[in-house]
Amino acid sequence: MKDGFVRVGAVAPEIRVGLITENCNECISEAVRAENLGIKVLAFPELALSGATAGDLFFQRTMLLACERELEKFMEKTSTLDVVSVIGLPALVGNKIYNAAAVVSRGVLLGMVAKSVLTSDERRYFAEAPSENIEISFAGYDTLLGASMLFASESVPALTVAVSIGSEVSSPIAPYRYHAISGATLLVNPTSAPETVCSADADKLRIAADSRSLISSILTASAGEGESGTDGIFSGRCSVYECGHALAESSAFAEDSLVYSECDFDAILAKRLKQPEFECDCSSEYDYISFELDVCEYDLTRKIEKSPFIPEDVAELEHRLERITEIQSRALADRIARSYSKGAVVGISGGLDSTLALLVSARAVDFSA
Repeated sequence: MKDGFVRVGAVAPEIRVGLITENCNECISEAVRAENLGIKVLAFPELALSGATAGDLFFQRTMLLACERELEKFMEKTSTLDVVSVIGLPALVGNKIYNAAAVVSRGVLLGMVAKSVLTSDERRYFAEAPSENIEISFAGYDTLLGASMLFASESVPALTVAVSIGSEVSSPIAPYRYHAISGATLLVNPTSAPETVCSADADKLRIAADSRSLISSILTASAGEGESGTDGIFSGRCSVYECGHALAESSAFAEDSLVYSECDFDAILAKRLKQPEFECDCSSEYDYISFELDVCEYDLTRKIEKSPFIPEDVAELEHRLERITEIQSRALADRIARSYSKGAVVGISGGLDSTLALLVSARAVDFSA
């Protein structure tokens, strides 16, 4: 975690709908594997403990209580791991059921993030997150339930984690936009969307665009093949994005869905300093929960471009150079026209700068003709 780099990962374990104990054991195994790989933040899919396609089983109190009990076991079994886990489950609180994600660190339940933007189908089973975070007792801990929580690392000041569940990231009022401008640098999205012909390409475009516009890292864990195939097929795609770039992705229906990479959170904060829109502060609406991580160094698995402003792909490089030349030439042609000049006078020294000036001027005159 030197210089703001933190290794984060996502995984879609093989789950069985309604078999809570088996699902929890799978999640524990994946958390142990993540610890061995040096992963510090690990995302599981939406409703991973029960299965996202449990349907009317969500109304069964027996299953809901089993999820709470198994979450308690998950915390106990991972208490020695230096991993922050985000694990989805249905949470029975009072007389309401929430589509929730438990944020767990070193055997402690940091918070229960509830989904706040529900689809019409989800409203059959789940209640929307409360408008303000509420205090609850769950899985043996007094904690918070709600949608406006930020989890801040004490050992890596640039790392602040927020969770948005499932399809709410595609909403016009996507909560994680508010999370980002309130300080979140890692946006975790446990989801359970079925695979379609175009879904992979559409998701990649959306995540790349969101991570770029929000100047954030986005960690996505999608439900896998263990889900019911009645209404759709689930591929278990997982990904790590940073500021518009894919750092790690698993293919659909991969035998091993675990992906991880090192995100540079110091660089994210540095980029945000140049963006005035990140002066918008909604932090008064949030509860901040701190957690600790052991400081360590990594052998980077991500690729660091030696020339970050020059594309390595030849076709992309040619396209970009052509665009630069056209922009310069159009600007000069406009200046020639506005000054009522008949042409341009170029002094040639024989160097690169004057050669470029000549090329731009020649094209500008062509545009003016």
